[in-house]
Amino acid sequence: MRRAAALPLVLLAACADIRLAAEEAREPSRPAPAPPPPAAPAPGRPSEQQLAEQTRLGLQVLHARAVEEQLSAGARVLIPDGPATFGATMLVRLEIRSMLGEELALHAPPQGLAVELTWSVDRWLPHGASDRQSFQRVGRLSTAVFLPPGETYSETTELPLQMDGEAGALWEIRLAARLRCDGARLGSRVLPVQQVRFQEARFLAFPDGWQALAADPLAHLHKAAALPNPEVDRHLLVCAAMLPAQQRDAGVAALLQALQAPATPARSTTITTALGWLTGQPFGDAPAAWTAWWEARTRTAGEPPRRP
Repeated sequence: MRRAAALPLVLLAACADIRLAAEEAREPSRPAPAPPPPAAPAPGRPSEQQLAEQTRLGLQVLHARAVEEQLSAGARVLIPDGPATFGATMLVRLEIRSMLGEELALHAPPQGLAVELTWSVDRWLPHGASDRQSFQRVGRLSTAVFLPPGETYSETTELPLQMDGEAGALWEIRLAARLRCDGARLGSRVLPVQQVRFQEARFLAFPDGWQALAADPLAHLHKAAALPNPEVDRHLLVCAAMLPAQQRDAGVAALLQALQAPATPARSTTITTALGWLTGQPFGDAPAAWTAWWEARTRTAGEPPRRP
């Protein structure tokens, strides 16, 4: 009798299990979760493709700067009539020698390749005064720049000197140039080359009519120093400037000899101005200081005087 009473409890438990299973079966199936999207780059950080492009452009710019340096090392401003020129104009030649191992072509803008010429003029006057003027001119090359390996490009132009002022003035000129372009082709590669800088030229300029002194400036210096006429004062500075390097020692000695008994105070100033230009020494219009310096230098057998 006790065993029969336990059966409904088992049946009720079984029915509860069946209902629970049926309810679970009636729930709709859930889809599998989608994979997460690829991580976006953090704000401000370039993508891998952008980094690769930036690296390529950076290497291209570095290559272009190296080409500019190599071209500038072989670029010069030359004065065909140097080391001195006479008259109101100066003839200037620009040269670029390629030291690259491939063909080079500079790309020109529609207006042509531009050349910036800048020059300064230090003007020394016979009686001690000096001043400096600066000039600039922009021109265009008449031909394209195409350079096979080891070849040289050359272009010649003429510039005004504007030789105003005293006829006995000495003009010391420093001339530099820069060529601007819109890139270059080196072999099969195109590079963002922007400029070529030319090495500076230094030379002297004199008014027209002084060419006769250039044949033997030391002899003319001795002659001018011995004459008492004030008119020859302006010859002294010009003759001293025309002396070649191997005659400058003799020129200094001749000027110091003339400084012992100058014809006029103006002659003394002209001599010390010439001495200052030749040697670069800062003794100014002080004959005693010049004499002491020369005696000390000759005792020690120093190097010939040189321009700084």
